[in-house]
Amino acid sequence: MSARIVPLRGARRRRQGGFSLLEVMLVSSMMMTVLTTIGVGLRAGHASKREMERRAQLTVVAGELLDRLFRISYGSAGDASASNSQLTELFDADADLGTATVSSLRTAAGSTGYQFEIDDFPWGGQFEVRIDADLNGDGDESDEREGRADLLRLNVLWDGILILESVRCAPWSST
Repeated sequence: MSARIVPLRGARRRRQGGFSLLEVMLVSSMMMTVLTTIGVGLRAGHASKREMERRAQLTVVAGELLDRLFRISYGSAGDASASNSQLTELFDADADLGTATVSSLRTAAGSTGYQFEIDDFPWGGQFEVRIDADLNGDGDESDEREGRADLLRLNVLWDGILILESVRCAPWSST
């Protein structure tokens, strides 16, 4: 009797139906690359959203500060500098703006303005209101149309970064 060798069916199936170690490692590394890219994208999107929220809140607060500066009297060139109590009245959270005038808040060009912090502001930091006659922002008031008492530039800064700016002129009756 002759012996016939028949290969096992299960062994043949394992060799033909499975993945090699190289294929598994290649697919695993591709999956890790894709998942890492998705994670980095999500993180960047979250950081971008947070930055946009911060900028939006800064713009709203700066707009409210500029609104207050447009609602107070312009005053005249002879107005004394605003006192600490006048500044507190102007920049506190109530509707009473006090007796400070825009002219009394004027500072020298290139100098630091009035700095304060808002207690419940979620981003912290220090706000600054700068009012001067440096209309083009070059640090002096010597250019044409600058240095006048009837035309002032209003800047609202946060941690030294300009958020909003505007120009305010004296009412027609006082020019």
